[in-house]
Amino acid sequence: MAIQFAKALGCEEIVAFSHSTRKQEDAMALGATKFVATKEEGFQKPLLSSLDLIVVSQDGMKIYSFLTYGMYSVLPTLHLA
Repeated sequence: MAIQFAKALGCEEIVAFSHSTRKQEDAMALGATKFVATKEEGFQKPLLSSLDLIVVSQDGMKIYSFLTYGMYSVLPTLHLA
């Protein structure tokens, strides 16, 4: 649902994250412009300093690893849903 909200609000780039690629087709159909499988080694490298907002709809403890990867921009916003 977060993907649909982002699309409706006019976000130009929507990055969907999931542990594996199993949900990739669904995420893209909902409006994601990019999909990242987090179990792949080095998944964070193309995203370094590129995210302005992160909306988490899973176990909140797992998202803290994203913060250590440095994928957020200068002043990131993190929302746990």
